[in-house]
Amino acid sequence: DGKKPIEIDSRVQSNFRSGNIAYYLKSEKSSDEQILCYFDIDKKKSVEIDDCLSVLDYTEDEILYEKGEYGDSDIYIAQTGKKPKKIISGANNVESADIASGTVYYSRTVDEKKTYYDLVEDPYAGADAGISEPDIEDYLTKTSAKSAIDNDYYYEKYREDLYYFYEHYCYSDDNTGMAIYLNYDHDSNSNIYYYIDTNNDIWYLLDSDAYKIAREEYESVSDRIELREELKDTPYEYSVSDLYLYTSKGGEKKAASSVSLISVDAANQVAFYQKSEDIYSGKVCSMDDISYVSDVDDYLYNESNDNIPVYSLINGKECKTDSDMEEAGNFLLSEDGKTLMVSCYNIDSGKSELLAYELKSGEFKKLGSVSRDYDYGYWDGNDFYYYTDDGDFCVYSKGKSKTVLKDVKDVVLEKDGNYMAFNQSADNSDNKLKLFAGKKEILVDRDVNDYSYINETRIVYRKDGDLYVFRGEDKNRRIDRDVSDYWCKADGMEEVW
Repeated sequence: DGKKPIEIDSRVQSNFRSGNIAYYLKSEKSSDEQILCYFDIDKKKSVEIDDCLSVLDYTEDEILYEKGEYGDSDIYIAQTGKKPKKIISGANNVESADIASGTVYYSRTVDEKKTYYDLVEDPYAGADAGISEPDIEDYLTKTSAKSAIDNDYYYEKYREDLYYFYEHYCYSDDNTGMAIYLNYDHDSNSNIYYYIDTNNDIWYLLDSDAYKIAREEYESVSDRIELREELKDTPYEYSVSDLYLYTSKGGEKKAASSVSLISVDAANQVAFYQKSEDIYSGKVCSMDDISYVSDVDDYLYNESNDNIPVYSLINGKECKTDSDMEEAGNFLLSEDGKTLMVSCYNIDSGKSELLAYELKSGEFKKLGSVSRDYDYGYWDGNDFYYYTDDGDFCVYSKGKSKTVLKDVKDVVLEKDGNYMAFNQSADNSDNKLKLFAGKKEILVDRDVNDYSYINETRIVYRKDGDLYVFRGEDKNRRIDRDVSDYWCKADGMEEVW
């Protein structure tokens, strides 16, 4: 009231005002928790509302906030002077909230699990399915000792002492648990293998040629078969979101399942996302590309989400969007929700293209390219202001784009229609402050630290720590030296700190 200051509260962390109500968060003495409060400026009365994790949206009459822990919070709405009401339980993340429309979008995390084999193209799966490591016992044919031992001396030894023969004329095979007797075949110039069940004195002849062929066939693919099994045993886990929508009239419902969110606008009930079934269903490499399970990681983490379909959810209706949105970087929606700006990076040109879309019949239809060297931009109501790589400041309004100013940075459109451009250099050595009033371009001053605009003949600014005022065509006047903070107020304008 311009008289004595009033202390509202202590331990205040942040504050925000709407009309006659100033909301603020203060810390607890004994913990990290915060308490949400409001101060009625007319009544000069402070009231504690509730414990609070963060504030989502507020008006003079009510405030929307979350309570609990990040990743697992409850959403409350409180009207001034009334008990808070919990409207949502167990939100993992609040995506967008708007009190005016009574809408909250929030998500719950869903953990999905596949295996690395699901990520690998396997053209050999069918052919390899019938191949397994050969079992030598499948290539044994029953025979007799007399047929196997063609040496009379050896056969006599076998007849005299069976177990002595096994010990001195055979060797043990650990894989089968049988003994092996070799008989050299002079005609084929190779060994003939006989396997013996020593417990029962049963002799078998090995089909060496057939076993060798099966063994060679298996060994040619054994590494791949082993790798395939290792891939199947290695889990690949990822998280997606189920998107939920709460409305003050309809309550809460699931809006979309298993998606990766891109942009959500509660005020206009619009969401953009990609589906996990499209993102994670593709193969990142082939069996021909890898030798170890870890090789998949090199392909997995180099994989981008380019050319993955983007979907829009508009008032509960899902639509597949234009293919240009598959490689989009930013989705910026106008205040009325009817125009969408999308930026897409072009690898060939090294620049971003700005595309405009219009909401028609529940879908966003492409209007065309707005700029082919887009830098960044923002909506002011339903007009989109943006900068180009060349330093132009432009506006897109009612379907048309025009250049407002050239060779500028950090432009602000003031309430009286004039523009202020604050071109700051990297080392703050030559910060130029310019005023654009109609067709006039006026250099207010150089080496400016910060400024406050009142009107085109009153601009207060700091330079080298001293406070100045720009007065139009007159010479700038120094107000004071060594100023650290200041504020200005003009008729009909809010305070600027």
